[in-house]
Amino acid sequence: MATHRPWPLVQHPAYTPIGLGGYQPTEPDALTDDTGDHIAHLNPRYSELSGWYWIWKQIRDVDVVGLCHYRRIFLFDPHHATFPGRVQRLSATPENLAMLAAQNPLPFALAAHARKGVIVPRALYLGASIREQYRICHREEDWEAFTQAVHDTAFQHARRFRQMETSLWMLPYNMMVAPWNFFADYMATLMEVLNRVDTLVHYPDDSYQRRIPAFLAERFFTLHVMTVCPPLLQVPVVITDPTAF
Repeated sequence: MATHRPWPLVQHPAYTPIGLGGYQPTEPDALTDDTGDHIAHLNPRYSELSGWYWIWKQIRDVDVVGLCHYRRIFLFDPHHATFPGRVQRLSATPENLAMLAAQNPLPFALAAHARKGVIVPRALYLGASIREQYRICHREEDWEAFTQAVHDTAFQHARRFRQMETSLWMLPYNMMVAPWNFFADYMATLMEVLNRVDTLVHYPDDSYQRRIPAFLAERFFTLHVMTVCPPLLQVPVVITDPTAF
């Protein structure tokens, strides 16, 4: 569970906070992303990816890895009234956090793992193509750099690039529960692409728009799923911050 500031977190053995950009969470057994092989210093650009990179480089001997955020958590309760939806917004009250902590993610993880599948957030309908939505919300020049980077470094993915960028649906948030091998392969390919992007873009001073790698990674995850075609189990996401998308 990536976090970069104090926030009421779900307390459950399945969730371990990892502080981003060197942030030190106070929860017992919390991790931080600034030891060993790390990119914590790039967190202002890479957002939660600095934590995902640390996990990729440091964690071993696990079959399945789950990635979520301090304010975005998978909803694993199929009996919850909002389970058929895509997003449920709940304030971070003790009652709501207790409800989330009472969920048992194990049946979902085991069901997905038995099929070598990946748990992902329910797909987000953009109302425009992925490329057009990115152009509206971010900088078009960064998309052009992304296009070149994929074609330069990820040849299998490049064959699916047009399908991805014209899709009206995206798998958002840089979240998953996946077999370790899927996660490791994804991270290796993603970092090759983003390292190439770094050579092609000029990062703006704007603290939001400079998060180019994090924004592009969301789109690349959709491309990666289209390319690799793992079985998917789509579940809703609970958002506990009213300012979060």
